[in-house]
Amino acid sequence: MTAKQKADDIYNLFDMIIYTDQNQHDQVLRCSIRFVEQILFELPEEILETYKGESNFIYNERFSFFKSVKMELEKL
Repeated sequence: MTAKQKADDIYNLFDMIIYTDQNQHDQVLRCSIRFVEQILFELPEEILETYKGESNFIYNERFSFFKSVKMELEKL
């Protein structure tokens, strides 16, 4: 996927959320959650499993952090 295609995908994703939600809080929350999901999707799980437990491996740390961010967003 090219950068242009990814940009279009993200734009269309948020455009659909804003189009279907009338409540501003719901729009912001859904966009935030989807944004974090996009980040998590970009961190390949095969790499995460390969280096699982290695404290110096940045993907493990970032993946865990963004999973926590998503959980916090879902509480709002």
